[in-house]
Amino acid sequence: MLSTSKGWAESFYEVSLSTGERQLDIFRKAAPDDVDDAAYVGASISAYRKVNEASAWGAVLEVMTPLGRDHDIGSGRIVGLRPVNYLFQWNPRLATELFMGAAQYDWIKHAAGYYLGANARIHFGDKQRYALGLEYKYFQDLAHDGGPGGDQIIDGPALGLQLNYRFGQ
Repeated sequence: MLSTSKGWAESFYEVSLSTGERQLDIFRKAAPDDVDDAAYVGASISAYRKVNEASAWGAVLEVMTPLGRDHDIGSGRIVGLRPVNYLFQWNPRLATELFMGAAQYDWIKHAAGYYLGANARIHFGDKQRYALGLEYKYFQDLAHDGGPGGDQIIDGPALGLQLNYRFGQ
C-alpha cells in the first residue's frame, strides 16, 4: 500500500518585486573589459509543490531591468528561468531557498548562460502570505558569438531585497 502525505499534493504560488545592485563583468576578446554596476528592479512569478510541511520544490520566471540606463554598457535586461528551487521553512516566520537556472542577458545581442543563488526571507502579515527577503545571485558564462568584435562573456553577482506575496495555499 502506497501512502502519500497531504503536503505532497499542496501547491502554492508567489509573485515578487525586487530591487538591488548587480555588478556584471563584460569580457570581449577584441575589446576592453567593461563592468556593468547598476541598480535594478525586478519581478518574478513562482510555482511550488510541497514535499512535506517544511519544504517545497518550485520553478521561477524572473526579469531584472537596470535603472537609469538607455543604451549604455549594461543597459540589458536579464530574464531568468529557475527550474530548480528548493524552499525550506525553518519555522513559521523564517525560510531559505536555494536555486539554479538559465539566464539571458539582452544588450545588443542575447547572451545566454546560467545562474545560481540563495535567499533568506521573513514571513509576516495575514496568514504569513507576505515575506521580505535578501537574495544573492551569481550569473555565470552568459555568452554569445560577438562576430568581428569577439565573443561576449558576462559574469557577476547581484544582491537585492525582495517582497513576496504567496497565494493558493
